Amino acid sequence: MTIPAAFRIATWNLDRPVIRRKSRTNERLAELQRHDADVWILTETDRELELPGYTMVATRRPDHPGYADREAYAAVHSRWPMRPVELTAFDPCFGVCALIESPFGPLLVHGSIITYHNDGVADGKAKPWERHRESVREHGKAWRELRSRFPNHHLIVGGDFNQALADAGRYRDKQATALLRAAFDGTNLRCLTDDDFTMPPVRLSRHSIDHIAVSETLLAKSTPNVHVWEGVTPAGVSLSDHNGVVVSLTIG
Repeated sequence: MTIPAAFRIATWNLDRPVIRRKSRTNERLAELQRHDADVWILTETDRELELPGYTMVATRRPDHPGYADREAYAAVHSRWPMRPVELTAFDPCFGVCALIESPFGPLLVHGSIITYHNDGVADGKAKPWERHRESVREHGKAWRELRSRFPNHHLIVGGDFNQALADAGRYRDKQATALLRAAFDGTNLRCLTDDDFTMPPVRLSRHSIDHIAVSETLLAKSTPNVHVWEGVTPAGVSLSDHNGVVVSLTIG
């Protein structure tokens, strides 16, 4: 397998395309193709979404009322061969892991959603951020399990983590942020998307809550570059209520 000069991984929340913006299928596909990632981590997505040239593994149908059978909280799409990896203690509705045979060696990619800050609040079963923090802890356990089982593999985690890691914006919680950063540190991951992208030179209109973290072993042999966009086509058509992010790793 020829080793390319760069590896591109991206994440984007599609805002439940099975029930929203259903008329924008072609624009959505064109937007995914425009960013030309080798691996996509898509969240709030469609289990039947086909990207030409990619294979896919997806989470189980969300175990909540109001979701269609074809919906998925997360899916991984890869241009390279891959197979799913089951985790012993992680809800398969919320995340999926793939072992990818990449040109850079075996690569584990975990794509997921960390639950939103008010999960359980409306029915009085939780306080704000309570279930979010527990979800972060569960993610940390899953990443430690992957590290233990596959100590020589590169690891990339990403998806809709439902908090702004930059010290700005309203959608964040000090304790949740500390927990997530500790989960990264405890598995030798570096988050590449924790800048405040509303500031110059990017100037997005909203803070990013979708993130990508990459193992230090992979970063040791590459130079990262991060591109963030607002989920809007060049013609101004809104396709999602989330920013998307692409991380390009130039090898060497």
